[in-house]
Formats: sequence, structure tokens, C-alpha cells
Amino acid sequence: MNRLSKRMKRGGALIALLLVLTAPLLAQSENAGTAFVSPFEIPVSARQVGMGEASVALPDVSSALYNPAALAVLTKPYFTASHNKWYLDSYQSYVSYERPTAIGTFGVGVIYFNEGTIDVIEHGAPIPQKKPVYDLGLLVGYGGRFHRYVALGANAKLMHFNYADYTSSAIAVDFGVLVPDIIVANRALLSFGFAVQNIGTRRKFINRSFEQPLTIKGGFSLSVPNVGPFDFNLAVDIDQKRDEGMVYHGGGEVWIADALGIRAGYNGAADIDEAKYTYGVSLRIRELRLDYAYVDYGDLFSPAHRLSASIELSKREEIAGPVKVIVEDVKAIRGELAQMRQEHEEMRRDITDIKMSVEEIRDLLKTNLKTYVTPDEILHLLTIHFEFGSAVVPNDEYPKVLEAARVIKKYYPDKVVTIEGHCDEAGSPELNMRLSLQRAEAVKRILVEEGGIPENQIVVVGKGETEPLTHRTGPGDYGVENRRVVFIVTSASE
Repeated sequence: MNRLSKRMKRGGALIALLLVLTAPLLAQSENAGTAFVSPFEIPVSARQVGMGEASVALPDVSSALYNPAALAVLTKPYFTASHNKWYLDSYQSYVSYERPTAIGTFGVGVIYFNEGTIDVIEHGAPIPQKKPVYDLGLLVGYGGRFHRYVALGANAKLMHFNYADYTSSAIAVDFGVLVPDIIVANRALLSFGFAVQNIGTRRKFINRSFEQPLTIKGGFSLSVPNVGPFDFNLAVDIDQKRDEGMVYHGGGEVWIADALGIRAGYNGAADIDEAKYTYGVSLRIRELRLDYAYVDYGDLFSPAHRLSASIELSKREEIAGPVKVIVEDVKAIRGELAQMRQEHEEMRRDITDIKMSVEEIRDLLKTNLKTYVTPDEILHLLTIHFEFGSAVVPNDEYPKVLEAARVIKKYYPDKVVTIEGHCDEAGSPELNMRLSLQRAEAVKRILVEEGGIPENQIVVVGKGETEPLTHRTGPGDYGVENRRVVFIVTSASE
């Protein structure tokens, strides 16, 4: 059995085990009474709604609402705002902020659900006075990656309900597991997700109390990136709610040139036939992403429109993130690699002709950079310690890069220098390849702008996770030895 089959079976087995272990939660509450509607229960993310509300294994900026473990895969801070024009005169708004740190990703969100107003009745007759009906919710979430294939997360939620000046409150917690980015057929990325939502206190209202809307969900997503200019995503969920039967959700989307997204889905939980089919579009403009979802409620209600906006709060060149590898990039990298192979062969002949020993070369260069000599190339290690998930060169690492610039100018003024970026094994291979390339680009920028090296003398290459020194992964200092940059002296420049 190959490693891929084992990973897929382990991921599926983990989700199945969690479903079995949590099933008693629903069984114990079958006759506990009617559950109330949480303000977090009505979906607000336009992307998830457009996908039929299949979301437990589909990481997104709004992941805290669906599976807090999926927060762990975010590599950039985000601000998100959503608005939902729902039934009749009701509407819903949500804002959130998510920030990755060295120990995982934290998120905080606030939701407001306005259910309109009701007439005040005195002595059995309405009077010309109306009172508001609304819900408020505060969410604080965390997601951390504890293994390449295991992310865990949790939410704490505080809810306040106002029904015509009758108020009540409740608290709840969610737990989630994500098995992310299992490589399938050397092409696709398969993820499994599981979440238990709304474990908490009963909501008391006047002389009655209501259970939390306990929900257990599991599912998977499949991503196929870089099919020409297209990226494809598929997601399927199975939900089991308190006092309800098992329901299915599914959806798919296609991204065109990483700028336009089109999606559709099936929501098995919808009570109205027309509302079972959902649709959505997205537009990405640099750091800004706009999502729209449409749900038709037939003749009973007007259609529901959801709009979400999310913005990256850091520049793309400063912090690594989920940037897709486009075909032109792959072709360019392959061309550079072919050129490098030819240059390496020329360098091998140069070194063989000179017949220098490693000790002679190290003594000749007189540098404190770690230097290695092979029959093919000379390698200098820049042991720059990047933060987990980051391509920003820390200020205290600048002297090492400037020392590299000194060595290049003094000893290799007519040589092509290749900068290689490397990553640890956390994250998907696709993201790690982009992150390693961005790290190499960050070092190149310093060499050119502050070290005075001609830009055409430097070639950058991302190695991703393909050449780890160890199999340790971050966050923090754990696995920092793999987050490195190497520069290689190859052949004379043309």
C-alpha cells in the first residue's frame, strides 16, 4: 500500500472515529426539547452559501464559522465583512478579523441578526408601537497545525437575544479537526474536515428554556489547481442536527486566472425546493476578494442575496500566502532549471580543472558563511531564520545577506548566482513552493537594492519542501532549520 493510500485512509478513519464518538451527544438530546436558532447558525459567508453550505473541509477566511481548525491554514491576516438580505425584512451582518501567529491562527467575529419588528399588543389588541427583535453574537476562535496532516481548532461563542425587550443569553463552544492537503495523483489536494458545533448552555426565555442547536458535521474537499488558467474546488458535507435528520451539502467552483470565481451548490437542509440550489460568483482584485451568493425561495419569499468582502492586511511580497502557481511561472521555472543544469555542468568542468580542495576554497573566500563544494557547484548557506509562514527577512538577519553581497561582489563579479529558497513541510506542496520562491525573492531584493548586485546576475528558485534538512515543522522555532536560503555559484554570466 503506498503512502498516499495510507494518508487518505487515515484521514477518513479519523473523521469516521470522531463521528462515532460524538454520536451519543445527539442521541442523549433527542428528547431534550426544541432547540433555539443561534445567530451563527444562519450562514453568512457568500462563498459557502454559493457552494451549498459545504464548508467543513473547505478552508476560507470565514472558516471560524464552520470549522475552527481550518483557521490553521491561513497564512495572512484578513478582515472580512458579510451582509445577508434574508427573509422578508430580516437581515444579517458579520465582521471578523483573523491573524496568524507563531503558535497558530486566532480569529474574532461579531454577528448581528435583525429579525425586524413586532407589534406591541395590550389587552388583546395591537397598539401603534413596535419593538425590535434581534440577536447578537461574539465569536473568538483558534486553529493550530500540530502535524502536516492534522489541524485542530476551537471557538467560544457568546450570544444575546432580544425579543421585544425580553432578553436572554447563552454561551457555546465549537471544536474542529482538519486533515488538509493530501496529494492525490500528483495533481489534486484532498482534505477531510469534522466539527462539533454549539455545545453549551440552554437559552432561557420567560418561563421556558431551549437547547443549543447541537450540530455534528463531516466532509471532504478536493482541489485541482493550475489546470491551464483554471482552479477547481469540490466540497461535500454531511450534517446531523439536534431534532433533525441527516442532511447533505455539496458544491463546486472554478476560478479563472485566480481573478473570477463561479460556483453552484446543493443545500439538502433547505425546506423550500427552489432554495436547495445555490449560486455564486467572486471577483479578486489584488488583496481584495468580493463574493456574492444568490438563493431563490420561490413564491413564498423574495430571493436572498449575500455579499461578502475580505481583504488581506499585508502586502503580498511581505508575507507568504496561498498564491496559485500559474502556467507561465511553471514554464519560466523549468526554463531556468534547464539553464542551470547547463551552467552546473560548466561549473563542474571549471572546478575539476582548477582542482581546488574544499579547504582551499574556504580559505580563499574568507567568509563566515557556511560553504560547501561539490563536483558540480559551490554552495553558501544563508541561515536566515524566517518566521513560520513568512517571507519577510527579519532585521537581525540583514547582516548575513549583506555578507553574501560582499562575497558575490568580491569573488564572483562575473558569475551567475542562484538563490534557492526552502520551506519546512507544514502546508501544502503548492503553497510551500510559492513561499520558498518568495523567500528567495526577498533575499534577492536586499542583494540588489542594498548590496548593489546587478539584478541580471541573480536567478531565484523555489525548492518548496523537497529538500528538508529534518522532518520537523513549525510554528515557532520548531523546524526553523528548514526555513532557509542557499545561494549557488554557477557559471559566468553572458
